[in-house]
Amino acid sequence: MFEEALQKIVPWFSGLLGAYPYKEIRVVEKPFYDSDFLTFSNVTAVSETHGWTADIKEEEDKQYIYLHLAEELATQWIAFSLKAADVQGAELLTRSLASYWALRFTEKTWGHEQTKKWLNKTYEDYKKEQSKEALEEKTLLLVDKAAYISRDKGGLALYGLAQRVGAEKFDRWLAGWIRQSRQKKEFLTSADFYSDLKKFVPENLHSFLRDWFETLIQYDLSIDDAQIKDGNLVLTISALKQEQGEKGATRELPFSMPLIVELKNTSGKLQTGSQLNIQPGTNTYTIKFAKAPAFVTLDPYYWYLIENRKKCSKKL
Repeated sequence: MFEEALQKIVPWFSGLLGAYPYKEIRVVEKPFYDSDFLTFSNVTAVSETHGWTADIKEEEDKQYIYLHLAEELATQWIAFSLKAADVQGAELLTRSLASYWALRFTEKTWGHEQTKKWLNKTYEDYKKEQSKEALEEKTLLLVDKAAYISRDKGGLALYGLAQRVGAEKFDRWLAGWIRQSRQKKEFLTSADFYSDLKKFVPENLHSFLRDWFETLIQYDLSIDDAQIKDGNLVLTISALKQEQGEKGATRELPFSMPLIVELKNTSGKLQTGSQLNIQPGTNTYTIKFAKAPAFVTLDPYYWYLIENRKKCSKKL
């Protein structure tokens, strides 16, 4: 299983980030009671519950191994390529970038429909750990030893951004940025990365960057009603944008944003996708279709951090 995974992961990363930085790759076993993956230098430690003694028959189990092994190897490439200053925000460089690369590898290998499962798992992990936060949540730029922010939120932020600017284009820029970091002698911070990122990203997407990286923004989206009328899908959608401030206080913000809506058939296969422009409050939108859909989903590419994604899907 691991050898098969490495044979796919390493060539893909090598094409982006250059040759693997060590002479050999080592995947070692660790006790079953420690289920987290662990990486350092050229070694990735994997619990015996993940592949060593586990009976990997389901495709989802295989994807899980590939996803996490890809993330750990990306971490090795990144750690070799840049020197991250030991300050707040360092994990944006060491963990968020690796999480993004793992999601992209998954998409390249199994396609976007399969990747959605792992995007949703990442989102659920973020929400679960966010609810346990004893102190105030840090922004992504100031993340400090909080995996639910660096790994989960960071991976989602970069994946969503890549979808907005074009995934292949973003991959080339990010890979180039990491390769160029090898030439720099100074220690890098999240501010250095963010400054370069803003120069690359079109100005009309800077609000997207602010929402994900600089502030604590969440959207409350819900499909209140969905009806098929005369060859059209009529959707009633409620939308709210909130920013979290000090001591948990929130305030509503005005917005106007593009929103992808996917329509699927009874088998769950994509029929068509439409883009709406969403405003605050409760509004009605009309989508034309060639064949009546069975399911409708808002924001399938995870552009936004949404409070409750269960309200964004509806069976027709």
